[in-house]
Amino acid sequence: MLDEPTASLDPDTANLVRGYLEGYRRDAGATLFLASHNMREVERLCDDVAMLLLAAWSIAARRRPSSPGSAATTWKTCSSTSRAADQGGGLIMDGLSPTRIGAMVLRYLYLCRGSWPRLLDIVYWPTMQMILWGLVTQFFIGTSSWLAGAAGVLIAGVLLWDVMFRGQLGVSVLFMEELHARNLGNLFVSPLRAHELLLAMTIMSLLRAVFGLGVAAGLANLLIFGWAVALMICGLLMRYGLGAESMAWVVIFAVQPLCAIYYPVTTLPSWLQDVAWAIPPSYVFEGMRRVLVEGVFDPGLFWPAVWLNLLWLAAGAAVFLLAFRAARTRGLLIQMGE
Repeated sequence: MLDEPTASLDPDTANLVRGYLEGYRRDAGATLFLASHNMREVERLCDDVAMLLLAAWSIAARRRPSSPGSAATTWKTCSSTSRAADQGGGLIMDGLSPTRIGAMVLRYLYLCRGSWPRLLDIVYWPTMQMILWGLVTQFFIGTSSWLAGAAGVLIAGVLLWDVMFRGQLGVSVLFMEELHARNLGNLFVSPLRAHELLLAMTIMSLLRAVFGLGVAAGLANLLIFGWAVALMICGLLMRYGLGAESMAWVVIFAVQPLCAIYYPVTTLPSWLQDVAWAIPPSYVFEGMRRVLVEGVFDPGLFWPAVWLNLLWLAAGAAVFLLAFRAARTRGLLIQMGE
């Protein structure tokens, strides 16, 4: 990637540099990206010419193969192919690149592989939850049969809550690491799109959950709601910077009383019950109690959680993409950090 490689050079040296680049590309079969205001240099070195205007770009011309025996270069003018998503601030998903998404997931995997604290964090909290509540269950079993039954509901609630909490942290912590490293500017000068970054972070969150929680990670309704909350938190971080970092730890616990983890939704005040039924986790935990207490799986509690999750996930993605557009318009992407 070359930015004005011959600027301020004398003509002979500039010609030497251009000749070297032509030879290198020919011998190595490499692709070179050249940014230049020197149109003669562009005409000599480039096969495709793109014009840039703010965040939008379009292919302006493409070199045609010269006819045999002709030294003349011919060019074909291309129609505008400006990317609407760039002009619209990233709200329009102009396709997905599995390669870019896979590259981001691979990057996060490399970070985990090279950092034992990250690996420890994946398994530490689920393990401690199971040990702690396993000991509590042993105590309840030795006390009375009623408490033993209650212990099963409590430990199931704790483990299911951990699925949602880990799902939310798996996305928001990755995004905060990018902010701390001041890496957003580096990511988004590449072809990476905002929605591709979101998908990469959610895939990584899923992998962390599977590794750390095993079978419990199959509870997709809780994971997806955790992702939706995380996307909204990432949007707040994009809008307000690391001053809003505490939201990553606070927001999910603000929702916890409404999730009815350890008690039925009917325990809540009547005006809060309607709010509780507007979030998917309340259906999941009500369904868990029916399975544990009555041995019945209730589709009437499962499917509403699925549809609500789709709405919450769409809302979370919209909040993030709107914040991304505002941050890019205000030039905040390269200024975010500690």
